Amino acid sequence: MRKMNTINIADALKLDNTLFVDVRTPAEFAEDHIIGAINIPVFSNDERALVGTIYKKVSQQKAIDAGVEFFSKRLPEIVAKLREFPGKHFVVYCWRGGMRSNAFVSFLKSLKFDITQLDGGYKSFRKHLREALYSFEFLPKLY
Repeated sequence: MRKMNTINIADALKLDNTLFVDVRTPAEFAEDHIIGAINIPVFSNDERALVGTIYKKVSQQKAIDAGVEFFSKRLPEIVAKLREFPGKHFVVYCWRGGMRSNAFVSFLKSLKFDITQLDGGYKSFRKHLREALYSFEFLPKLY
């Protein structure tokens, strides 16, 4: 069952006037991303490492609290960046379509942005690409 405000990768790739927004860290984005996507990270590389450490060593709730603090400081910058693309429909993703992209979409939806979360995140894009390549039928030219 799909969550509200989400779209699957096959449908997202068919949309017109869409901009993919990768909310993963700059390091994650640099490693790989959907072609044409822009990076508007929820956390810096160091912040993500710290949230992960808090999650493992302290508690999930304390990690969420730290994440909210980091995210809230970045909100004016995030809103300003999205406003650079008037009229665009934003499809937002993180690694698995989890907490980072969900928080991003939920907040910005409340500000009336045309925004949707990519169901399954970047992992769904990779899976879609692998399946497309696996089933691709190469037709050689015959002279």
